[in-house]
Amino acid sequence: MVDITSSFTSTCIALPIVLLVLTILTSRRSRHLPLPPGPKRLPIFGNALDIPPSKQWLTFQRWAEEYGDIVYLNLLGQSVIVLNTTQATSDLLDKRSAIYSDRLKSTVVSLIGWDWNVALMGYGTRWRQIRRAFHEHFHGGVVRQYQPAQLSGARNFLTRLLAHPDNFVQDLRFDLGATILEVAYGIKAEDADDQYIAIGERAVEGPTKALVLGALWVEFIPALRYLPPWWPGASYQRKAVTWRQDATALKHEPFEKAMSDFRSGTGAWSLASKIMAREHETVNDAEKEELAKNVAAVTYG
Repeated sequence: MVDITSSFTSTCIALPIVLLVLTILTSRRSRHLPLPPGPKRLPIFGNALDIPPSKQWLTFQRWAEEYGDIVYLNLLGQSVIVLNTTQATSDLLDKRSAIYSDRLKSTVVSLIGWDWNVALMGYGTRWRQIRRAFHEHFHGGVVRQYQPAQLSGARNFLTRLLAHPDNFVQDLRFDLGATILEVAYGIKAEDADDQYIAIGERAVEGPTKALVLGALWVEFIPALRYLPPWWPGASYQRKAVTWRQDATALKHEPFEKAMSDFRSGTGAWSLASKIMAREHETVNDAEKEELAKNVAAVTYG
């Protein structure tokens, strides 16, 4: 008689291993030039087990002292270059940007619902459109218009600091968030319990945790994104559901509040309302709304 439980367990264990091996085999390419120095790599895993879950910069610093300014890592078949000095970064990403500079291509960014963020988006028409709109509202010649909101936030922070010095970090986070909400959406947050402050705080937790190098192996084995949430070891799928919901809330809910208030005459002019009010915009209303949502949400995320 076949032991179904045993067979299922064996399959659960074997499938990720098969996916791992297939990913590594398909990602290998012939290399004609030597790679930069780096720590010794294990078969299949490479340096994946060398990356600590926190304070990774301390490990990078130690490797820099041993291997130099440019360190090569291999994480489950994916190449990673660590640049440890400003000079090395400038030489490769500035002076030789045509060769080495590119946008992040990340499985995790899509999985957690942050692929609308221009900072995490690949080059293309959509990226240029959002970047152009963001620059239009935040270049050096226009940022002075945001000084009243910044001054108000700074004064509120100092008042709270005098009253409760022990709450320094919490008060700083609140006032920064409140200033961003006012500039981007015209929303005035009164206290730390404000629902839109809470939305922003929850939303940034996703990329803060998921985009840490080595945090989620699905980044290096993209096929793992298709495992169901109940699969053993696929807890990242359950977390990703929550992170996607939070990212969606950040993108849509403050914007909808801002537009509702603005249409009713109770809202203030904001980044979002200015983009929506532009009559000369060549895109249709749906595209304009998507642009406004993306640009406004990027200010928080």
